[in-house]
Amino acid sequence: MPHEFEDGKIYWLRQALAVSPDDLDLLCDYLYFLYPRWGGSHEQMQGFIDGPVCSGLTEAQRNHLREFKENDWIGMIEDSEDADDIAQVQECLDALLTMTLLPVTRARVLRAYTRHLAYLARTEVESAVRWDPVMMQRVYTMLEQMFELMPYRFAEWSLYTLQQCTAYAGIPDSADLMGRCLRLEELLHNDASALLWLDVARQAGLAGLEGDAPAAAGCREARFGLALRMAEVDHLDVGQHAVNLYDDVDSDAGIALFERLVARGHAGAMLAYSEVLSTTATPSRCGRAAPDATRSTALLQQAAAAGHPVALCHWGLRLADQFHDDGCSEARNDALRCYRRVNDVAAPHHRAWPFAMKNLVQLLWDGTAEEQREAVHEVLPRIWLQDDIALEAWASRHLANAFLVGVGVDRNRWLASVWLERAEEREPDYPGIAELQYRLQMKSYWLGQLRWRRAIARDRGRVAPAAHALTFGAPLQAVDAG
Repeated sequence: MPHEFEDGKIYWLRQALAVSPDDLDLLCDYLYFLYPRWGGSHEQMQGFIDGPVCSGLTEAQRNHLREFKENDWIGMIEDSEDADDIAQVQECLDALLTMTLLPVTRARVLRAYTRHLAYLARTEVESAVRWDPVMMQRVYTMLEQMFELMPYRFAEWSLYTLQQCTAYAGIPDSADLMGRCLRLEELLHNDASALLWLDVARQAGLAGLEGDAPAAAGCREARFGLALRMAEVDHLDVGQHAVNLYDDVDSDAGIALFERLVARGHAGAMLAYSEVLSTTATPSRCGRAAPDATRSTALLQQAAAAGHPVALCHWGLRLADQFHDDGCSEARNDALRCYRRVNDVAAPHHRAWPFAMKNLVQLLWDGTAEEQREAVHEVLPRIWLQDDIALEAWASRHLANAFLVGVGVDRNRWLASVWLERAEEREPDYPGIAELQYRLQMKSYWLGQLRWRRAIARDRGRVAPAAHALTFGAPLQAVDAG
C-alpha cells in the first residue's frame, strides 16, 4: 500500500510476513518497538494486536502478544509494595491465566507470577529475613506447572526462584524440581548457574544426584570450565553464588566450590572466601568454616593482586590503617597503588570506585607537594565530573578547603568561595558547610567580615591559569571571571 512507505517498519514487516506468514517471533519483535519507551504506547500495541496484520492468528497466538504487551508495565511495578499496584498486577496475571494460551505463554505468565509472589513473601526485620510459607508454597506449585510446560527453559527462567523456595524458605521439593532441572541441564548446558549447581550437587550428593564416576572427572572439569566461561559472559557473580550455597544450602558444599574457584584463580571467589574465613565472620545458617586469619589475609591479598576492585579497596584500607598505626611508609605507598589501580580496573559507576577515589584523596592530602597536586588537580576533578550530586558535593567541599588552606594550589579565598557555593547548592544541610563558611569568612578574626571582603577582591584579581581552569574548565582568557 502506498501509505506504508511513510512508515518503514510497517513496509518491512509486511515484506517479512510475506516470506513467513503469521510468524509470532517476528510480530513480537515488531510489537517490542511499540513500547512507550520507543515512542509508542500500550494503546498502539493493543491496536496492532487487534488490527489486520494479526487477523490470521489464532486466539492463543493473539494472547501471546497480549501477554507480551502486559509484561511491559507489569515489569515496572511488580516489585512495588503499594497495595493498588499489587492488586493490579495480580488481577492482570490471573486474567491472563484464564485465557487460551500457548504453553510458552502460560510458562511466561507463571514465571512473572512466581517472581512477584516471591518478592512479596520476603520480609526483613532487624536484618532477619522471613519468608511467608503459604505464599512460597503457592510459588512452588506454580513452578511445578511451569516445569511441565517448558522444562528446557526452566533453569534459565526460574532456577533462582526455585532456590528461594527450597533453600531459603524451606519448602520441600516434593516434585524433585531441582533434581529434574539439573539432570536436564546436564544435557543442555544452557545456564551457568544451573551448571554450577549441578557440579556441586554431583560432588555433595545434593538434590538426589549421585557423584560423578571416577572416569568422568575430566568431563566434570570441562563442564565446570564451561560454567565459568558462561558466567563471565552472563555477568554472573560466581563468588556470590558460592556464598549463597555456603550460607543457605550446604556449608561444606559451599567451601568445596570456593576451593575449586580459588584453585582456578577466580578473584571474586577469593574475596568472598576471605570474608568467610575471617575471624569476625558470622556463622551461616548451615554452619561455618573454621576461622583462619592467615589464609583470609592471603586470599584478600591475592584477590587484590588479581585486580578485583573491591579487594583492592579492602586491601588498601588495611595498608592505610597499618600506616596510620605505625607510620610504615611502604604500607602507605602500597595503599596508594591499590587505590590508583581501582581507577584502572573499575568504571566510575562501580561501588568500589568512589570509595577508592575518596580514600586516595585523603592519603594524598597530607603527602608531598606533588601528591597534593595529584589529589587536587587529578583525583578531585575526576570525582567532581561524575554527574552524581553526592560525589559533586564531596569533591567541591574538598576543593573549597584546598583553596582555603593552600593544598595542591595557591591559597585563593575567591575560588574557595566558588567551590563552597557549589557544595552548598548540592548538599545545603551537610554539617561541615557551616564550619567551612566560618573559616572562609574569617569570623574568628577582628573585623573579619571586612578582611574577608578585601581578601575576596584581592584574590579575584590574581587567579593562576591552572586554578582558573580547574574551577571553570576553561583558560583564564576564555571565561569572564566576573
